[in-house]
Amino acid sequence: MTTLIVKFNRLPKQLRWLTFFLTLLILTSVWWDWGFEPLQKKIAVLDGDRQVAQQIARDLKGDYAVYERFLHVPSAMADQQISLLDRQLANLKKNVLLKKEALSSISNFQPVLQAISRAPTGIVIQKLQVVKEEKENQSMIMLQFRGNFFSTVQYLKYIESLPWFLIYDNLSYEVTQYPSAEISVELIPV
Repeated sequence: MTTLIVKFNRLPKQLRWLTFFLTLLILTSVWWDWGFEPLQKKIAVLDGDRQVAQQIARDLKGDYAVYERFLHVPSAMADQQISLLDRQLANLKKNVLLKKEALSSISNFQPVLQAISRAPTGIVIQKLQVVKEEKENQSMIMLQFRGNFFSTVQYLKYIESLPWFLIYDNLSYEVTQYPSAEISVELIPV
């Protein structure tokens, strides 16, 4: 090692400075490639992992707050809600039965028939009558009309929006002459 220092000291001053700077440059590039850059990449990966972990921690903290709130809800309040919903369901069933009884006789179909007979423009009602089926002990509304596709869809949506519970039992759509079609519908009031 001492011989190397002696040889270095014998070199001219300019060559010594050049050797010093070249050695410094080589050491710096080796440090940069093998030390600093990999460290920066590891730091970036760890920073990304830290941010993900913080986001997960925030989500868990929010979920914990929701669960804690549900844990402290008194059971009496839940029982009260259940009993209220049971009463509402009983009233709803009662209303359905009352409407079904009201619509069971043919004479009570007048409001339904009047509402159905209000057809929009483009719909021509050909037949509208109530038929009582003896074997099933229920009444059925037979409706036949003529119109194009869009007015038919609009009219059927209107029938669905009526305040009575009407079920489509049978629907036939036959194009007679484009764009006009003949439609026959069987509706069962429930």
